[in-house]
Amino acid sequence: MKFQIFGSLALTLVLLCCFSCNNDDPAPAGPTDFFTVQVDQTFPTAEDDNWVLASSNSGEWITWQEFESGETVTLKGTVPNDGLFTIHFLSIPKSSTGQKQIKAHTYTSVTPGSRWLVKGGSSVPGTYPKLTVNVTNYTPSASRTFPNQPLTVSSSTGTGGLSGSFTGSNYSYNVDIGKSPSDVLVTLYKSDGPYYVRYDNLAVPTTVNIDAATQGKIADKTFTMNLPENVYHFVYLQAFNKDNLPFEMSGIYSEKGGSQEKLGYDNGYSSYRTQVQSSMPGKSRYFSAVGKSIVEQPSFPDFDIIARLKTLNDFRAVSSLSFDYVVTRFAQTTAELAYLHLVVQPKTQNSTIDFQFQQFPQELTNKYPFLPSPNQVNALAVTGVQREELTYEKVLEEFAASALFGPGPLDNVYMFTQQVN
Repeated sequence: MKFQIFGSLALTLVLLCCFSCNNDDPAPAGPTDFFTVQVDQTFPTAEDDNWVLASSNSGEWITWQEFESGETVTLKGTVPNDGLFTIHFLSIPKSSTGQKQIKAHTYTSVTPGSRWLVKGGSSVPGTYPKLTVNVTNYTPSASRTFPNQPLTVSSSTGTGGLSGSFTGSNYSYNVDIGKSPSDVLVTLYKSDGPYYVRYDNLAVPTTVNIDAATQGKIADKTFTMNLPENVYHFVYLQAFNKDNLPFEMSGIYSEKGGSQEKLGYDNGYSSYRTQVQSSMPGKSRYFSAVGKSIVEQPSFPDFDIIARLKTLNDFRAVSSLSFDYVVTRFAQTTAELAYLHLVVQPKTQNSTIDFQFQQFPQELTNKYPFLPSPNQVNALAVTGVQREELTYEKVLEEFAASALFGPGPLDNVYMFTQQVN
């Protein structure tokens, strides 16, 4: 702020002395380093312009900077008096042809001094030994409806690329194994529960032949899980060995709905993961837990998330449940543009979810005139998350460290998603 003081020099000195003597409040803090982002080499930037931006929680821009993979970027500016700010990441394709796929991620209520590691995918190229699994006399359970996968193969060194075919009751599948030798578990799905065929210290590449009529041991523990009303669900049970690598105990995918599933698992593993999703048109529930035992009967609370205001520049919704944080997806799609904007924010009082986004800074809108106006970007869905064991700050760090900001933390959570109509 500039003061213009007209009058004599004496009057000027008097005024300055008065200000000096009577103002006990500290002077406003000047610009400081308030956020650091370390961009991992795995984060791809060759085909996109990538920006990190900071604003106040009410939307006023503080600063912004472009970044490349392998860089460490420190933002400097003045954070508002409430001590929190909002961080944004924006990715825009360099290509001038075709539909532009633009992605934006916004995270509110960030603490000054935060340091995030932003990562991309972590796939490791290479050639892996292949295991061929031939199964005869096999009639999979009707619940196992995941397309083209009536069985699963797990390995102590990791697996990938399962593919195959079947004729009648005979199945043949190929799967990549992390390395040789490896402990391998083949899981078959029958009407009375999962059956396991184990191979310890198996040298690969090789072929194994299984007669489902005579081979396989039923799970140590079988049980029935009750599900809420749904038109689609999956239940996924995994067991982890001492090296924290997963073996599939049960995997049921039903596109026909259903109120119950017959499941099972073996005892003796270091830990277990229980994952369940149950969906109705426009709504879904997701549950995940990792611990010393399988959660045989999760609870599935009823919920409603109703949007009152539905655009990116002015969004408001109310929820029947309280959440630890909320993820809202916004989008605008045209023949020239596919714009996706993800907003993550902590829980708010009285189960009210609200968010306002101003247009990007003029420097960016001048450079990218095709960036949409926020009042034309509509909400697609709201996901409320209950995850008490982590602070919101740690949740944000997990989002950033996930491959390309997604999907974020999925273990030890309840997630409730409702489409915005």
